[in-house]
Amino acid sequence: MRTIIIILSILNFYLTLNAQESASSAGSSSILLLRFDPSSRVAGFSGAFCGLADDENALYFNPAGLNNLQSSVLSLNHTEWFKDIRIDNIIFGYDISGKFDLGLGLIHMWMPGIEGKDNLGNPTDYFTVSTSVLNLGFSYSYNRSLNLGVAFKYFHDKLGLYSVSSMAFDAGIYLKTFISGLNIGIVVQNFGPEVLYDVKKQKIPLTSRIGLSYNLNAVNTMLMLDFVKSNDTDVNLNFGIEYIFQKQFSIRAGNIFAPNNLVTPSIGVGFYLNQQYNIYYSFVNYTDLGGTHRLGFAFNFSPPHKKIRSSLIYEDTQPIELIPPENVTVTVSEQELNISWSRLNGVQYNVFARYSSNNKWIKLNKTPLYLNHIEFKKPLAPGKYHFRVSSVYKGKESAYSKEVLLDVN
Repeated sequence: MRTIIIILSILNFYLTLNAQESASSAGSSSILLLRFDPSSRVAGFSGAFCGLADDENALYFNPAGLNNLQSSVLSLNHTEWFKDIRIDNIIFGYDISGKFDLGLGLIHMWMPGIEGKDNLGNPTDYFTVSTSVLNLGFSYSYNRSLNLGVAFKYFHDKLGLYSVSSMAFDAGIYLKTFISGLNIGIVVQNFGPEVLYDVKKQKIPLTSRIGLSYNLNAVNTMLMLDFVKSNDTDVNLNFGIEYIFQKQFSIRAGNIFAPNNLVTPSIGVGFYLNQQYNIYYSFVNYTDLGGTHRLGFAFNFSPPHKKIRSSLIYEDTQPIELIPPENVTVTVSEQELNISWSRLNGVQYNVFARYSSNNKWIKLNKTPLYLNHIEFKKPLAPGKYHFRVSSVYKGKESAYSKEVLLDVN
């Protein structure tokens, strides 16, 4: 508890310090790609992701959320911006263990050459403009309710004859509250020195975020809310909503409420195939500049040679203690049944079911599962169904979890 209080106090200090910056300095920060949202999925709900942070894009919004990865993932995003500006992004998220997760990402912004002008307005040579940002983030699960995260970034900005390179870092926390489905994220981004263009120094966009997310499990809907403050902007309020239909389709919408512009809407859609391949599209409309389009693709996979280290599992020379998963739950929609449980460090899982009139348990998965959930079609026959889950490590299996009963009418 003392650790949590210290972390919150430090972050609150920086949030307060950043909030004291005057909005009169608007637009004074350089390297604006440092606060650009490259994700097509997240853009669909207006960047309200600090308190959700449930996929590889946590690297850019709250690195503490990287520990929410259920598998490793490789994703690509492309943005068609204003004035023929294009932005491309690649992210790799790696689920090292139940305690540690890693994220690695590269963003590159480029645009066609710009014709220069001399003092008399005569054409000169063309010059190029581009920016690249390389991010490396880590997340650590302090306990079941608290994740800590840090991300380091190296950036290079080129503006014609001038270029600059430097480094910065982010630090954040992710809290699962005692209210089921409610999570909180706090992050401070872009700690770093001023950068020097020719003879003039400029600040980079030091940004603070506080985010909330609330999962409405009964209707497969997520609500998100982020408060965002940079050293050269007033506080923005980002709101988003995401609805997932039968684990295959998603619809997103959001808006950014800024003091000088209350309407910056966004929409997005997604398609999921076998919980392994994801395709995203989003459209964001900026009142003064027009609309932008983003397209994304993600591939989820489990590492073939995953190294397992945890408080429950030891090296091969040590005894192995396996415990059954906890918090096994069963949720039912019109056509689908979902079984989920709390994730354990580094293990796989088997799921079993039986009908009340039959004492024989049937294993539902062909091979041990890496993910801590499984989906099936809803049973058609009425009656009582029992479910239980076990942990598996190198062919050894734990005792079974507590049984969960589902009554189908």
